[in-house]
Amino acid sequence: MDSPPTASSDTTTATAAVYNVGDTGPSGGKIFYKDLSRPAGSQYFEAACAGWSDGTCGGSDLSDPETSWGCMKKLIATKEAIGAGKKNTTKILSGCETIGIAAQLAADLELGGQTDWFLPSKDELNQMFIQRKLIDGFSSNRFWSSFEAWQTYIAWYHSIRPGFQYQRPEYKTSDSQAVRPVRAF
Repeated sequence: MDSPPTASSDTTTATAAVYNVGDTGPSGGKIFYKDLSRPAGSQYFEAACAGWSDGTCGGSDLSDPETSWGCMKKLIATKEAIGAGKKNTTKILSGCETIGIAAQLAADLELGGQTDWFLPSKDELNQMFIQRKLIDGFSSNRFWSSFEAWQTYIAWYHSIRPGFQYQRPEYKTSDSQAVRPVRAF
């Protein structure tokens, strides 16, 4: 009588990489936020590296591009919380016809083989500020968030160097601020 087949003892279990704040992430940027209690796919937040705008880290141009937020006189109704940046970026891009805006620069990025970049929410950008010494050099002191602040002409930006965050009460389409994309995984 034949014995029943047995399971192989040579099974391999894939282990997910574990990152800490300040580590280089899978795309070459820096991990600036970690919360393992969040759902899978949003436990780590990685900021694009210096020089990101040409799709590589480093290089001769380390500046963060500057552009407008876009969508003047159009309320997009974005959120400020950690985890909202990706959805905010999608809402901005689907509701705004302005070309070359901050959300578009972030969403168009392909870096380190990843294409899931977005414009950070207000609170995500604040975490970048808190960890600014661990993130590759910021070329500007004012960066757009994807948070709109409930008014058609105001969007939030964060002043990285002085260290405070506030509404930018100038027109979203005429005031240029820097862009630093992030991704969650």
